[in-house]
Amino acid sequence: MDITEQIATLSNSVPQLTPVFVHGSSKRQNFALPKFTMDYILKNPKSHELWKKLIQTCKWFFDKNPIVVLPCLHCTDDDDDVVITTCSGGYCDDLCDRPVNFIFKQFMLWITHQFDMKKECSIDAAKFLIPYIYKCDATAIRLVKQVLTFEEFLFLTDKVVHLIYAPGLQTGDNIPVPFEKIVESLPNIKNIF
Repeated sequence: MDITEQIATLSNSVPQLTPVFVHGSSKRQNFALPKFTMDYILKNPKSHELWKKLIQTCKWFFDKNPIVVLPCLHCTDDDDDVVITTCSGGYCDDLCDRPVNFIFKQFMLWITHQFDMKKECSIDAAKFLIPYIYKCDATAIRLVKQVLTFEEFLFLTDKVVHLIYAPGLQTGDNIPVPFEKIVESLPNIKNIF
């Protein structure tokens, strides 16, 4: 193969897109604040807005604590296959057009508006997602046909205002949790369906 043929094959090949950010590619940072202060800021983000500003300002924060902020998380059924999606906008509009890939297990999710487990999801879909969730600040949560422990339920519903819930809550001893105890554990609740 002569040089002209090699150039022709190279020019016909499909160019690969270069990623904008490769996890682990940040450079060493020298901050004006002491290391223990930076470690505290890194490990204890106060709000999702602050965290988004931090990772947009300096990718070192995301490299050291990979938390992805999502407006919502939806579980849908697509041809007998459970699909986890989020909305592509900055807020939840029930569009559900961006699938969430759980291949990269080092990333954690911070859900800000809605957590939606519809009835067609498997009974352990929410239980599968909990290890991937850093924080759930969702004010609207739908847990239909989900079997959770009471501790898992409390983790997901810390700031919930609107809850659609079908029974499936158990204690660690597989005893059903009384409805009164569920209502007592939700201080901000306005609607339960």
